[in-house]
Amino acid sequence: MVSLFILCFSNIHTQVNITPLVGVSVSKIKNIGYVDEYTFYSYEDIYQGPEINLGIDFSKPLSSTFEIGFGVSYNSGHAEAVNGCGGCAPDYGFISVSYKYLYVSPKVNYTYKSFLVLSSGLFAGINIEATGYETTFFGETEFDYKDIIHNQSYGIQFGIGFKIKSCLLQLEYLHGINEVIQDDRIRWLECGIGYQIEVGAGKK
Repeated sequence: MVSLFILCFSNIHTQVNITPLVGVSVSKIKNIGYVDEYTFYSYEDIYQGPEINLGIDFSKPLSSTFEIGFGVSYNSGHAEAVNGCGGCAPDYGFISVSYKYLYVSPKVNYTYKSFLVLSSGLFAGINIEATGYETTFFGETEFDYKDIIHNQSYGIQFGIGFKIKSCLLQLEYLHGINEVIQDDRIRWLECGIGYQIEVGAGKK
């Protein structure tokens, strides 16, 4: 599959669409409160808010409706989990975790009536930063969450977009299939806006 993408984009006489994107993403790791086998903060009271994400998509038209594409994105995630013990333990508190991933994603795009864009494909990424803060009655402790969260994440993705001329509003869902933390995977919901630039032969 990688060879196919390299072959498609290596021809300098072909048209390539480049779309820088900026937006927000919400991630979900249900067991983000896992610290070690002795410390676990309940996901029953967990907050995972939106963070800024950046990306760039490259695509090559195969016909008037189909494109083969390749994306690169930088995603940030943040989560807080409260000890589910309800204050029964002397170290009752909460954990806050921030993490960042760099993803690549080969995909296929289908355009319906020039404005509706549907996409599906795969994604693979690496964790480039993960920091945890554990707060209890004894104070706050910072620790490297990369020792806990797995370095790789991969899975499938689906997207829908609305295109007006060169402007694109895009919504994508990434569903991880590998375990990134104790008994759980990562999911991302991304919403972004972009501007498509046509480069090469065949550009309008």
